[in-house]
Amino acid sequence: AIVDAVFHHLIHEVSTPNLSTATEVLLGGGSAGGIACFIYADYIRNKLSHVPKFKAAPVSGFFLSIPSLTGSLLGHQVFQYAKSFQAAVITSLCTNIISENECWDIAETYRYVSVPIFVINSAYDHYALRDWARDSELAGECLNDTLDFTRCTTSQVRDLNKWYTIFKQNLTSSPKFTANGNGAFIESCLEHVAAESAGPYINYVLDNTSLRNALRAWWESDNQPAASHTFMPCELSLTAPHQCQPSCAFDVLPTPQPTPNPTPNPTNQDDDFKTRQADFDTIILIVCAAVAGVSIMFIGVMLWLNNLSNQDGVRVANSLPVRRKDEEHGTAASTAPSGGRYAELGEDDSKIFDYSEMKDSAL
Repeated sequence: AIVDAVFHHLIHEVSTPNLSTATEVLLGGGSAGGIACFIYADYIRNKLSHVPKFKAAPVSGFFLSIPSLTGSLLGHQVFQYAKSFQAAVITSLCTNIISENECWDIAETYRYVSVPIFVINSAYDHYALRDWARDSELAGECLNDTLDFTRCTTSQVRDLNKWYTIFKQNLTSSPKFTANGNGAFIESCLEHVAAESAGPYINYVLDNTSLRNALRAWWESDNQPAASHTFMPCELSLTAPHQCQPSCAFDVLPTPQPTPNPTPNPTNQDDDFKTRQADFDTIILIVCAAVAGVSIMFIGVMLWLNNLSNQDGVRVANSLPVRRKDEEHGTAASTAPSGGRYAELGEDDSKIFDYSEMKDSAL
């Protein structure tokens, strides 16, 4: 009902131009919004059936429901809770083949989404790795806030490369990954939603192609082979400083020297890129803002249900399992002891929601 109301407003109530006159829509979202991008893609596509061109580009949303490094489960409680709010939007292509519970695994949902998807993700996602490494030695100095691997030991890099292998297998084993019309930009930087910032968006480079240019080329393509728009990561080196992708450190690389502007030419591809880039970036910002609005309203519903449950001291957070940083000792401490406590990754690490305290009557 929330998503329906949001899109009714964007289509029918917002002053023109609005989505009723849109001819091209790129659905985006980062982290929780990236998960929503996978889950909602077909649902929103149906809402905007009048739009000739509709694609999706989730950022840092390909989360894995796998055992952690120490054996505990990741993601299942969160997805089961979210299911009670959003079950109606799970693509029927998924639920017609496997169980609805399995469809809440993003790796499974990805298989059955019909909308063309360009997956933007790190093979070493900082958020996901901290959760996977909960209560292990890897969760300490190695996964620090400097967002590089310089403090990791050789043994820890081997563990990180185990995650890399599992992540790649889950992503590339899907028929969707190689189906025409799709694509991916999977880098090796220790980051989460970095692609939503201008620096990484412009400067992350794989196979001599920046993320921005890769996304643009895929967007402008029409059902081309996925291999033409797929950029894959490298595995960390066991030798310090371990990073195998130089562009991850774009902010410390030498600034390129400016080159003279070419003579204006209407047929010049570079000039065409410059004239269209502003409009393209605007589309991304508008759709991301819409997804953010949906997320805010979704959080409001969870707050309301919390009040109904009459549980004191419970606060709503994002639907992703993460770690809370122990500021005194500088290590990552688990927020998920027996019972399942999860916290939202952000500036306020104190916002914790205990799913085990929710009563069925509140749902």
